[in-house]
Amino acid sequence: GVANPAAFLLSAAMCADHLANRSNDGSHDEAADDLRHRAARLRTAVIATLKTNPTPDLGGTNTTSGFAGDVAARLAS
Repeated sequence: GVANPAAFLLSAAMCADHLANRSNDGSHDEAADDLRHRAARLRTAVIATLKTNPTPDLGGTNTTSGFAGDVAARLAS
């Protein structure tokens, strides 16, 4: 419960961006735009959680599951 899942979650956002960019040949693609939007929301949620409720490696008291739950709650709102 002390591992920081931020890198994993930010990597998922990077993968989503990569997939969105790969599928877009310059034309307007709503699915790619949606994927980019979701990746940006995930990055924002992770960074906000890092700032407000970090894990012990960053001087906080949050747990791995608590961090993931905080990110999920931000995404749900």
